Amino acid sequence: MASSGSSCQLCASKHVLSPAIKYCSDCQENLCQQCLDVHSKFKAFLNHHLAEIKPVLEEKNASKNMCNKHFNMYLDFFCSDHDCLCCRSCMEKDHRTCEKFIPLEVASQGVKHSPMFNDVNEGIRSIEQTLNKMISNCDFNIQSLDEDEESVTKQVLSVKTNIIKRLNQLEEKLKSEICCAKQNKRVIFESRKDNLLRFKSCVEDVSNQLNQVSENGSEKQIFVLMNYCKWEQVEYEAKLQEIIPTLEESHITFQPPDDILIALKPLGSIEVKSSKCTIEYKPPKAQQVQIPINVPQIARRFTVELKIEIQRPGDVWITGIAMTDDKRLLVCNRYSTDLLVYSYSADYLQDCKLSGQPWDIAVIPGENKAVVTLPDQKAIQFMNIKKMKASFPFPVPGRCLGVAVVNDEICVGGDGGYIYILDKRGSLKTETKVPSTTSVLFYLHPGPFGCICYTDNAHNATGCVTLNGEELFRYSSKDLCKPEAVKTDVKGNLYISCRGSNNIQRLTPDGKFLDVINVNEHDFKCPYGMTFSHDFLKLFVSYDNRKIVIFSCSL
Repeated sequence: MASSGSSCQLCASKHVLSPAIKYCSDCQENLCQQCLDVHSKFKAFLNHHLAEIKPVLEEKNASKNMCNKHFNMYLDFFCSDHDCLCCRSCMEKDHRTCEKFIPLEVASQGVKHSPMFNDVNEGIRSIEQTLNKMISNCDFNIQSLDEDEESVTKQVLSVKTNIIKRLNQLEEKLKSEICCAKQNKRVIFESRKDNLLRFKSCVEDVSNQLNQVSENGSEKQIFVLMNYCKWEQVEYEAKLQEIIPTLEESHITFQPPDDILIALKPLGSIEVKSSKCTIEYKPPKAQQVQIPINVPQIARRFTVELKIEIQRPGDVWITGIAMTDDKRLLVCNRYSTDLLVYSYSADYLQDCKLSGQPWDIAVIPGENKAVVTLPDQKAIQFMNIKKMKASFPFPVPGRCLGVAVVNDEICVGGDGGYIYILDKRGSLKTETKVPSTTSVLFYLHPGPFGCICYTDNAHNATGCVTLNGEELFRYSSKDLCKPEAVKTDVKGNLYISCRGSNNIQRLTPDGKFLDVINVNEHDFKCPYGMTFSHDFLKLFVSYDNRKIVIFSCSL
């Protein structure tokens, strides 16, 4: 490999320091003038490509000339059968049956004038132009967001001003009502006071007479007056008994509406409205020489790599499993409100508290989010899988069990064969119905071309429908006994965990029986949740309520 320096490497191997003037991309060596003269004399080196010393380019080109499969091996040949570059180890191990091998020196002749060279250059330029447009679009959006912030802030201030104005009007109205209430009650109390003062005057007259006669009158006069006052007293007592029940104490109070704070809590709602960008990228045209495509192969062997038993206080029932992009295993325990988090090698990491007992879980592609179904709450709950923190739940029209993310939409299986379709903010968009069942859809999974795979546990069936409810296929068999989770492999084949037959059955992408994965383990029973690793080299299956088995998948 060429070094990043500008010294002749051939001379350096002899412990001589000479300045390099050329770089040979075929030999991958820096050459001084003397070594260059020798290099040019050999017939085998006449077609080698010489270039000016460009250290950074040397490193990049050197790394591209090395085989990424076999250490320290150069790419010396081109296989026409597989349309790929090969080293000698590749020829011996991966291309034994290939017949068309060409040395790179021959295959690369005239490449600068080939259609492939022009197509690649044109494609790279097209990608650069598209990226420039996308970056400009981001700059435009950033500037628009600043302008939108200023505009919306002014709108909020206007709403606030109108609210304050309205509150001032309501305050003046209440003050007027207070004044009227005070005046009305004051008139009543002043009239009542006048009547009581007149009554008191009469009582005081009788009291004065008693005092005067008792001090200056004879016993006869006192006796006569006493008999007279006796009847006056009875009359006054009766009058008091009539007046007292009519007395009252009045206070002016203010009772605000119970929901006034709730009504004022939001001044409005802030929404981000997005529309599809008009920027498009269309490949200029198909290249003359295509990059080889590795055709995925279906796994034939499933070897038990590891078995774990979930150790938790209380009962455990593992119903749903999902894998994050950073290879963490998310496990739903139906008997708990905790989501369990394990490493790729099945080591316990942490819990995540949910609002209810979960059933199934799906990771939202390209985001640090997952969605969990909470059947008892008739709700779904999003969770940040980076921070392992759940948000508040979002209601669903009915009981919800299976969940899958299809075309950026949350699909939730419910009772009666219904599938509820929500956006990624938890808002219900529509409902669709699986036409051939009225049973509960316990599990869902994304199918080919934006469809939904489902299992019908009650009728020993599985199938696939579009988001509009059009059934693409439905497979039912007595051997498909109590199907639960459904997943697909790299080729789109369906894997169904069968609780009744204690095995995993496979169907082709169009719903035809393929085979049965028999697990030669005596304790493998009642499989439920299931998920693949992202490279499809491992299959995780929950069984026997609290156990998980990890299969190694191979050809």
